[in-house]
This record gives sequence, C-alpha cells and structure tokens, in this order.
Amino acid sequence: VNRVEGKKPYVELQDSAGRSDAEVAEEYWRATHSRENSVITFLFTGQFKSVISCECGRSNTTFEAFQAVPLPLSQIHERTMKVRVVGLCQRPTTKQVTVRTNALLHDVADALLKDEDGDMACTFSLISYSSPYITQRLPMEEIVTTVRPEQQLTCFLYRQPRPGAVCIFLLHRRFEKTPRYFLDP
Repeated sequence: VNRVEGKKPYVELQDSAGRSDAEVAEEYWRATHSRENSVITFLFTGQFKSVISCECGRSNTTFEAFQAVPLPLSQIHERTMKVRVVGLCQRPTTKQVTVRTNALLHDVADALLKDEDGDMACTFSLISYSSPYITQRLPMEEIVTTVRPEQQLTCFLYRQPRPGAVCIFLLHRRFEKTPRYFLDP
C-alpha cells in the first residue's frame, strides 16, 4: 500500500554534472520514494545505472528504478516414459518409469528391472517400434531426450548369452480378423 496520499509530487532531477554516482543515485532514490512509499518499494525496488555519453566528451548518469527482476523459469528435470516389458517366461506388461532428462536409456532399463521380481541376472534391449514394424534397437548410451514422446518402447529381458552368441528377437503379432460382409448391388 502506497503511503503517499493525494497527488504525487513531480520531481525534476538535475544532470549528474560530474557528481559522484553515490550522490546521483541517492537523489534518484529520494525522488522515487517521494512518489512510491510502501513496504514493497523498500523491499523490491532497485536501480539501473545508465550513462549517456556525447562525442563532445560530456556524459550524464541516471539511475532508473525497477521492480521487475527476470528469473529463469524452472525446467522439467524428469521424464515419464511408458515401456512395454517382455520378460523371461512372463506375459508382456506395460510399465511407467520416471527418470531424469539427462539420464541414459540404460537407466530406464535399470528402473524397469528394479521393479521386476525374480532373476535379476538378465540382459535387456530397448526397441523402438512404430506399429507394426520395429524401428530401431536403441543404444543404451543414448540420452533419454533422444527418444521422441510418440515413440513406443519395448524392453526385452533375456538371459545373458554366452560370449560370441548372437541374440535374435522373434516377434509375432496377432492380427484380429473381422468378418467382412459383401452386399450384391
């Protein structure tokens, strides 16, 4: 609440004319508080220093009051992802995992395994697919933000193969057949 009642006074300020910055700043500060006298003004008002110089060598310093301080907005530091988990001898399930945005895809798979019961000595692969095709096998060293939100992920869990073995994923997708009725014209 401004404690200056009635008409606010007009204050004409002098040029700096070689005076010290402290003296000029104090003059501008008094002028500001003669028009705006409140707790908010005392707590949240600051001054910008502005120096205008001429080619002739003269300069003038002013101190403008401000109450807005730009602050950065908080950024999203976490990402929630839905991943379909195809486990060892288990039915596929869909799980939701929240990880930091600077996490690696390896961390996503680790978070999925943390929730799994049973044998933890297994290997995993993250696959990105766009129905009905597998798009790519995702490198575990990639950062989470490289996965687009519309990408569908599947995490395949399998036992550690012996050295030099090749792991092949065989996928089968069942298509629902719908009866078609044809009418003769």
